[in-house]
Amino acid sequence: MNYLEFAQDIVKKALKSGADQSEVYIIKGKEMEIRTAKMKIESIKEARKLGMGIRVIVNKGIGSVYTSNMKQDNIEKLIDESIALAREASEDKFNLFYKPCSVPKEIDIYDEKIEQTPIEEKVEIVRIMEKTAFESNKMITASNYVSYNDETREVFIVNSNGLSYSYKEAGCGIGGEFIATKGEIKQSGYGMQISRSFDKLNPCKVGKEGAGEACLSLGGKPVKTGKFSVVLKPEACGSFLSGIANAINGRKCMQRNSFLWDKQGEKIGSDILNIIDDGTNPEWAGTSPVDDEGVIKTKREMIKNGVLQGFLYDIYTASKKGITPTGNAKRPSYAADPMISPNNLFVMPGDKTPEEIISQIDEGFYITSTIGFGINPITGDFSVGACGVWIKGGKFTLPVAGVTIASNMKEMLKNIDAIANDPKEVGNGIISPTIRIKEMTIAGE
Repeated sequence: MNYLEFAQDIVKKALKSGADQSEVYIIKGKEMEIRTAKMKIESIKEARKLGMGIRVIVNKGIGSVYTSNMKQDNIEKLIDESIALAREASEDKFNLFYKPCSVPKEIDIYDEKIEQTPIEEKVEIVRIMEKTAFESNKMITASNYVSYNDETREVFIVNSNGLSYSYKEAGCGIGGEFIATKGEIKQSGYGMQISRSFDKLNPCKVGKEGAGEACLSLGGKPVKTGKFSVVLKPEACGSFLSGIANAINGRKCMQRNSFLWDKQGEKIGSDILNIIDDGTNPEWAGTSPVDDEGVIKTKREMIKNGVLQGFLYDIYTASKKGITPTGNAKRPSYAADPMISPNNLFVMPGDKTPEEIISQIDEGFYITSTIGFGINPITGDFSVGACGVWIKGGKFTLPVAGVTIASNMKEMLKNIDAIANDPKEVGNGIISPTIRIKEMTIAGE
């Protein structure tokens, strides 16, 4: 089936049935997951998905429906249902669909090897990862899981304002959680990699990283409560940077539900802090030619030398603000309406190695992982559990666990005093290097 023509036909039918504007979003794809544990295959799953979301506007009210049933009689019922919902919805003059003004540039985000590589080779990648973890350190005694995942999908977006576009993409990833044991004491550690290229997967490196993290914090205990320097490895930056992503969400800022809502153009962070949102880099998972409303994605400075440059907008919030949408509308699935999300939030790296920024600390905490998401988006208060290793005299000393790190994100942004040169994609649209924060409260003993 030609799904672009199929979507165009539905858009026309919706207009004939009474819609003022209409939009169709279709996803066709497949996913694979391979999991092993204790050097044995635990599961191999493959799933195909095909689904569609329909949105219509009637008298400035918006109605939204979705389905995985593409039969014509069902489509006609859905069109009628979406129009009925729109007529009951509140009128809002800012409800509208995108009107394209230029043609998106093609971005190479489809590696055919992800889809075409035999299952046996993908299983072997998982085996290598797990085998490497066990061989890298004798203290590694088990794995909770080791996995390979991939997804290939085609996206089709058509609306009644002249938008008609499709693209194909693929991505893959590997990861594992490994258990280090010493006597009766056990500690887990995690390694992971996300890639747009099958050939760039490095199972040996991921296995070693996961094993190393488990051994580094094995036998960790709480430390004394106090204020100390903190170093966050890339994977441990997730909570902090997700908090920033929420804080620059245009909808939340317009609702004043962000601690940064009135800070555009102001100094909010360290001079060395530069963050971009880049939806154009073909190596990253959040890249595509257009967002899920059809708006062309771009590369934007969000924080420059500590100064907040702007926020993330979808069509609705941009219309309400009277500005151009930024290409940050994302559907979690065809069954969900678009919501504002970063494409690839990238913390620009510095020029020092993680070892160099660690060596400069008299006493502090190197964090390998955090637990929970304790962030108040309105006040910026930040508090999460953490484990890792204690730093003294610029060197690792004792493993640490069972502590909480706390501060306010306003202070954390200003207290970033070193950024390393090791950026890594860690999921949820975040790419970060190791970051050092001059002072945070560590609650332990």
